[in-house]
Formats: sequence, structure tokens, C-alpha cells
Amino acid sequence: MRAALLHGVDAVTAWREWRSLVRLEALDPSAQWLLPLLYTNLKACGVSVADLRRYENVYRHNWYKNILLMSAASRILDRAGGNPAGWLLLRGAAWALDTYEDLGSRPVNHLDLYSPRSQWEPILRAFRSAGWRSSLRSESRMDFSDFLGRRVCLHGEVLSPSFEGEALSGAHVVRFREWEFRSFTPTHQLAHLAAGYQDWDDQSSLLWIADLAALLKKAPIDEAEFSASVKIFGVEPGWQSMRKTLRDVLGESFLRDVPLRHARRRSAETEFTSERR
Repeated sequence: MRAALLHGVDAVTAWREWRSLVRLEALDPSAQWLLPLLYTNLKACGVSVADLRRYENVYRHNWYKNILLMSAASRILDRAGGNPAGWLLLRGAAWALDTYEDLGSRPVNHLDLYSPRSQWEPILRAFRSAGWRSSLRSESRMDFSDFLGRRVCLHGEVLSPSFEGEALSGAHVVRFREWEFRSFTPTHQLAHLAAGYQDWDDQSSLLWIADLAALLKKAPIDEAEFSASVKIFGVEPGWQSMRKTLRDVLGESFLRDVPLRHARRRSAETEFTSERR
């Protein structure tokens, strides 16, 4: 995970140490999900592509699988009549498109979408007419699957009404080919992530911690504002557990440097805006 998430020399050093200790054939299945991200990070660090060939194969397979899932689901949603505001992506697909900006870097086991329960009927008809099986998992969740094993999970609620109202109003557009979707702001993505922390298994814990690190590296998040939000949404225990795990894996310096990077970025953006004026 350090090799997949750290920068420059730190990432390359961690990779060389890990490679000397672990045979790829013996890699735990849950850890194999990090190989696409390991490939893109080490490639960005300047490691020779020849040394990354086996990781690249996993990356390409993951990219192709995700493209097929997103394309199939997008075409069916078009038949459902579309959504003028854009369908809201949750979890894996949202992170892949919005945070990593690369559908190959992050596995998407199934596509999670949010739609109010009152708007489900045309979606149900569209998936069923396309030959997908449907299964009502709860009053607020419907799952669809096709003969290839691809899955789409439709959610009728996200956390709480207060969270939904604030998060939906701040959602922004993300694009996949010719289709538009929406995604939560970084603050709301983290709050939603923290809410499900206790349900993580070995595989999902690696992915979500990687997602957390990737978002903190990329997005300008005001920690004071976010700390207030997690208290309001009741997800503070999950957030504190996530921070501890991230600190244990990547070190205190990673968390300490993140606000500084964001502060420098905001300062630079402010200066650039002032110059343009």
C-alpha cells in the first residue's frame, strides 16, 4: 500500500522492499486489488514500464472490465429516460472516475447508484427489459445482475435525510464518455466512506484506505469543516478509525503533510485569481 500511495523515492523504496519479500504468485487475493493502482503510481514515479509489465496486465484487465460495466449500465439508464440532473454515482465507480480519474486504477466490483425510491419504476423496467435479473435487498436497495455476472446496486437512501439534502445539493458533474453522472464533494465522499467503516472486510479495507489516501492527496479539504460534518452526520467513530489506520500504514507525516499541500494549493489558486483580475 505504501508503494501504491506514496510519492517519488518513498514509493519506489517501499516497492523494492515489498518485491524482495513477496512473490506475486503468493499475493493474498485481497491485496491483488491494489496492483492496478501500484502500476499507475510507480509508472508516474518513473519506474521502467518493463519492470511493471505484470502489474500493467492486471491494470488493463481491470480497465476493460470497468469500461464494460459502466457502458452497459449507462446505455440502460438512457432507456430509463435519463436523469436531467445526472445519475448520482456512489462508492467504487465514483472514486474511480472522480478521485483517480482513471477507470483502470480502481476495481469496481459493482456499480452503485442513488435514486429516490419514487423514481425507481422506469429504472426497473429498463434493466428487466435488457435481461438483467432484479433482487430487492431491502426497502431502500435493489440489485440487478446480468448473465456475465455484472451488478448494479440501486440505493434509495444515503445515510440520513439531512445528509442527503446537503450532499445532493453540492454534488458535481463527472463524465464517462458521452454520459454525465454526478458525484459527492470530497467532504461528503469522506463522510459516506466513514459511515461504512465497520462493514469493511479484508478486500474492501485495502481499497477504501487507498481511496481515502488518494482523496486526501488530491482534494482541498478543510479539516475543521470536515470534523464538524462528521459529528453532524454521526460518522465520527468511523473517521477516527480510518485516520488511525491510515497513520499506521502511511505514517504520521502523510497526514501532517496533507493540509499543508492543500493550503499551498489554495494559496497558489488565490494568487493566480488575483493576477488574472
